[in-house]
Amino acid sequence: MIAVQANQVVTFLNSDPTLHNVHAVSKINPPFNVGMAVKGQKVSRFFGKPEMVKMKCDVHSWMASYIGVFDNPFHAVTDDAGRFTVQGLPAGTYDVEAWHETYGVKKQSVTLADGQHQDVEFSFP
Repeated sequence: MIAVQANQVVTFLNSDPTLHNVHAVSKINPPFNVGMAVKGQKVSRFFGKPEMVKMKCDVHSWMASYIGVFDNPFHAVTDDAGRFTVQGLPAGTYDVEAWHETYGVKKQSVTLADGQHQDVEFSFP
């Protein structure tokens, strides 16, 4: 899982001498499917609109991931322990959303004063 801002360029790299393909399964952004046969081969693409994009390799069915595309710079991916930090938010009220590929979306509303930080906890089964 990676998170990017809309229109941010993402570069995919084939790091081994095996054929792979980069297949974006998207609903809002144009999908693409690019073969990558050479070690070191790179292909760059961007997603213009926010959505969760499933990425897969049709050659190796176990290879899959997701790209979260957002319309703002305030997003994060959890670490191995499930922790995340979103920095630089100005004062205001925000809907914080957590997404899981199997369990879906959970949301919480958070109000922050200037310079304040707040812990938010999500629980999935």
